[in-house]
Amino acid sequence: MLFSVNLLFLAATCFISGYAYECGIPQANVWLSGKDSYDNRMIIEGRVAKWHELPWVVFIDFLKNGFVRHSCSGSIISPKHVLTALHCLTHNGSLIPHSLKNSKYAIKVKVGSRYKNEGLTFNRKTYYVFAFENGFADFAVLRLDEEIKFRHLDAAPICLSKLRPEDGETLIVAGHGIHLNRKNVTRPERSYVIGNATVLKNGPWKLDHYQFYTGDLNGGGAAGDSGCPAMTIFNGKYYQVGILIQGNHQKVDGGIFNHGVYNAISPFCDGIKEVTHGMAYCQ
Repeated sequence: MLFSVNLLFLAATCFISGYAYECGIPQANVWLSGKDSYDNRMIIEGRVAKWHELPWVVFIDFLKNGFVRHSCSGSIISPKHVLTALHCLTHNGSLIPHSLKNSKYAIKVKVGSRYKNEGLTFNRKTYYVFAFENGFADFAVLRLDEEIKFRHLDAAPICLSKLRPEDGETLIVAGHGIHLNRKNVTRPERSYVIGNATVLKNGPWKLDHYQFYTGDLNGGGAAGDSGCPAMTIFNGKYYQVGILIQGNHQKVDGGIFNHGVYNAISPFCDGIKEVTHGMAYCQ
């Protein structure tokens, strides 16, 4: 069910209709024969990307006085726009827009490489936030100061899905957060990690209507993965169905059990199309 979205506009964008570059095409389809299996890929106990397999995944640094304070993940949705979590943009994790307005953070978006600190750096020019009847959603569209030049070898947009994931469905997730093994030991990685997350009907927290749960033994997201895309594959193309906003993990018999909360993309489809002036839209 599609819910209406009230938008807080903070700037205008120029109009370009549709994707100028085909979305959702992984780098593997461009220059490799065949496709790697996604079985057992987990950000917890997971697999590091072997190359820039998912050219829409970006690394976002938040700097204050020239020093990195924290980082998040995100996804390219148009030549000028990136999706991430709203709480990443504020100095205290608040979802109140004035916290962004008063924030001293410089936001740097790294594009075009699987590595955190390589690729081209884009600055955030402005941002768009989304409100429902119970307040602002943990969901933000960043407009960049320059246009990304797409090539599937290094930078390309993800397709956006108008369908919500189903209970029990296994999604692909990719983020630049910490990498844990099943013994809860952190492993430093330069690259993003690709994993799985399984959609659950119920979980430990109360959800808003535009959110869904995931739960996995030795799988799912970790700290720093906020804003990362949750994806599915249809006809060889990747579609983003969610964005990670919250999670926790605990040691259990057999490893680590992770619960995650994601915002579904589908309730935001109309808003995304409007704030990007048609440069990004759901399919």
